[in-house]
Amino acid sequence: MQSSRHCAAVGRGSNMRRHEICTACHYSSVQASATAAPVASAGPSCESCHGKASGWIDVHSDYGGPNAKREAESAAHKAQRIQRAAAAGMIWPSNLYAVAENCLSCHFMGRADLPADTVAKMIQAGHPPGSSFELVRYSQGSVRHRFYPPDTTRNAQMTPAELSRLFLTGQAAALVQTSGPQGRSPNAKLQKSLDDTRSAARAAIDAVKAQVPEAAALLARPTPETARAFVAALASRDYTAQVGARLPAPASYK
Repeated sequence: MQSSRHCAAVGRGSNMRRHEICTACHYSSVQASATAAPVASAGPSCESCHGKASGWIDVHSDYGGPNAKREAESAAHKAQRIQRAAAAGMIWPSNLYAVAENCLSCHFMGRADLPADTVAKMIQAGHPPGSSFELVRYSQGSVRHRFYPPDTTRNAQMTPAELSRLFLTGQAAALVQTSGPQGRSPNAKLQKSLDDTRSAARAAIDAVKAQVPEAAALLARPTPETARAFVAALASRDYTAQVGARLPAPASYK
């Protein structure tokens, strides 16, 4: 298998499940106990996007006591639960910028623990230099889960306005990641992928400068702080007129 060649290229055999470089992105790991070594058990899962659940799942599932139901949870308890779960490592679905950051660390081969020489060997063996990851395309297809009140039985699709804001959020995260140290690579193929992504992100964000003053600061200094300020400023407005043509077609959703 091609994936086996990618692993073999960086040593330690060709079994992806036994190679920490491969499992970090391609698998979800479980532990039989708190002291047991992690074992790759399945492909990407909820934890791939929202963080390892061992630290926060109990907090996330507590709606006010052993027999409390989500529907009866008080607003104060929900706010506390969200804060405590986030502190324990949960990346909340509502924190779309953090979700995008997490996804991009694998899709752009930008993890801090992925050495440049390892990346070069993987690409030499045929591993794609980054990916065509874009937040709308990858979040609104097979993994879409929007079971929100009042209709909690319907997996609601986003409105065009929501899609425009989600798209810009993903572009902000992409610009930050490809503008920092992780956006520079000695590998020509990976560098081209990063450069193309950065160029597209800058163009998308530039398209809303007139509507979102925070865009200028993000373009001048792409940092997590300026990106979060930009995303917060998107608020509830509709940017379809500015970026609608850049959004992926629904037929291309993953």
